Amino acid sequence: MIWHWLAVVVFAAAAFAAAVPHAAVPLADPAAAPAEWNKADSHGFSSVIGGIARDGLDPADHDPEALDAALARSDSSAIAVAASRSFRRLAADLAQGNVSGSSRIGWFIAGSV
Repeated sequence: MIWHWLAVVVFAAAAFAAAVPHAAVPLADPAAAPAEWNKADSHGFSSVIGGIARDGLDPADHDPEALDAALARSDSSAIAVAASRSFRRLAADLAQGNVSGSSRIGWFIAGSV
């Protein structure tokens, strides 16, 4: 059964790669200017960071202090930098998990396949 799903995934990935020209999908440059963040969205995102412990993540890993300090100063450029940095880190942690390199090996979840 797993081979069937693996074949479906490989076929779908190949079909997608053939259908979408590589030039049409620009990669984000991490050094590029940060996204625009308004104060309301930034305050909301700060609350999200504060509550991510429910998902097993440490809020301190996402630098809430820098975002809160920028919000307190109402510095729009500092807000954009801090919110964008925290957002990228949080998105990566939610997508890939937050496990240190040495801890990524040697574990197994029963019944996962």
